Amino acid sequence: MDERTVSIWTIAGRMKHLAFTGQDEQLAVLAACRKGESELLFQGGQWFLAATCEVPEVAVNTSPDGFVGVDLGIVNIATTSTGSRYSGRYLNRRREADRKLRSKLQKKGTKSAKRRAKRRAGKEARRARDISRCHHIERRNRPSQAVFACSPADSLSTRT
Repeated sequence: MDERTVSIWTIAGRMKHLAFTGQDEQLAVLAACRKGESELLFQGGQWFLAATCEVPEVAVNTSPDGFVGVDLGIVNIATTSTGSRYSGRYLNRRREADRKLRSKLQKKGTKSAKRRAKRRAGKEARRARDISRCHHIERRNRPSQAVFACSPADSLSTRT
């Protein structure tokens, strides 16, 4: 791993000494814990190297200083048991703007509009995934060593 190169099987045969890069933390984990095969992926116009790593288990903190419960909702995206509320106003405005732009691009129907719509769809999907994973909550205000209890995305009920 010191040379930061990989070899990849292709339909034309093995390609050796292909350079790759990453963040320092990623490279350190890759050098220390890499196991098995790697895959080369082309996603969103960029190439990614997906490597399998066997990372040792981290010891669980069995005695946290406190707990913070998080209630996920529609009007207030999250309400914590400490009394903090995180409104969905910005998100709802962003979703409405996305809907308007998507409608406009679909009406236009040109090749460029289809390309832009595809790119916007990816951006919208990433934002929705980020929101569903509770990343929008300001965690700097929590007690030290607190535990957040969020509902996993697959257990949230869908609106009808």
